Amino acid sequence: TEVKSMVVTYSVAVAVGDKCFSHDFSEKDFSGQIKEGGGWGIPSLITESDADEISGPVKFEASIFVEKLVVEQKEEEVDAALLCAHLNTLQDEFVSSLDTLYSNHYFFSSAFRKKLGHEVSGCRGGIGLPGAIAPHVPVNILKDLRQKLPDVVETYRDRVKEACVEKVDSLVDHHFESKLYPKLNELISNKCNTLFVEQEDKLANHHDLILEWEGSVCSSNHYFMDTVQSIRSSLSDEEEDRPAYLKQLSDYKIKLMSNEDQRLVDMQIEIFAYWKLMKKRLADYIIMSTCSELVNKPINIMLKPALLEATMSRGDKELVKLLSADATIVQKRAELAARLERLCKARTSLEEYDEKMQLCWFAE
Repeated sequence: TEVKSMVVTYSVAVAVGDKCFSHDFSEKDFSGQIKEGGGWGIPSLITESDADEISGPVKFEASIFVEKLVVEQKEEEVDAALLCAHLNTLQDEFVSSLDTLYSNHYFFSSAFRKKLGHEVSGCRGGIGLPGAIAPHVPVNILKDLRQKLPDVVETYRDRVKEACVEKVDSLVDHHFESKLYPKLNELISNKCNTLFVEQEDKLANHHDLILEWEGSVCSSNHYFMDTVQSIRSSLSDEEEDRPAYLKQLSDYKIKLMSNEDQRLVDMQIEIFAYWKLMKKRLADYIIMSTCSELVNKPINIMLKPALLEATMSRGDKELVKLLSADATIVQKRAELAARLERLCKARTSLEEYDEKMQLCWFAE
């Protein structure tokens, strides 16, 4: 595999005595550096004059989180794999693409909390108790987060169809070579492609319906509350025991916040927990429907009768034409047959001439 692009969030800091020099960068794209073999591009943290005055130990800390990593599998690796292995790889990449839409760090970042605060402040004074967050706020936030989902689902659907069509076309070319049976090869290939296109259109409607269902924010799965309780429990752990995306939060830091910010942190936790549940549910539904409508049904159920109907429903003359070789091959066969016939006649003439010569020799 080859890394095509990488987007990271990083922070670096140098501590010299009681002075600290730091630099933060959110979601920096390192695609160019990867292709050119370059480095991280971290700017200079200390000026030359400050560096000259350094005495004693220097502490350097760097925190790097990969937000998105895109890799490309070499074609020969894909071609050598069975269709089931290729589809399994596409499933893993689909799940990974859902995960990389928004990292865990994003949900617990100060930027996301500010976004929530802006949404909450715009709904002040509505129906509800004083200081309470309107229930539609997290629903609107989730709606905004879901905007990127259709493109991810469509990409996965297209890649699965391409993989199936490519494998079927290779089988058709193997059993019905285009040079030997051009018309039959074309007929079967077109029928297969039409079948997969029709199934993809049906599947697109199913996927649109699944994405529409996700607009209803609800679930009876205990996984949601389990995730919420797990995060709240982690906030009381020591910093080294907490997940990387919770390093900037703790029970102590939350207690120092205002009441409004504490409510925002609670909303961050709940939105993160629901998004995590929704991703798993959506991935299962999308993968299951795709395997059913674009793999199992076309290949195991629909393909064979469709091909039989396309070929055997034609008349005998049309069927003979389908099984006929290419015109250039027929012409070449005729030329070779005519040449073989001439050679046979020449051989017969030479044999007869040889017999006559032997008779004349014996007669003398």
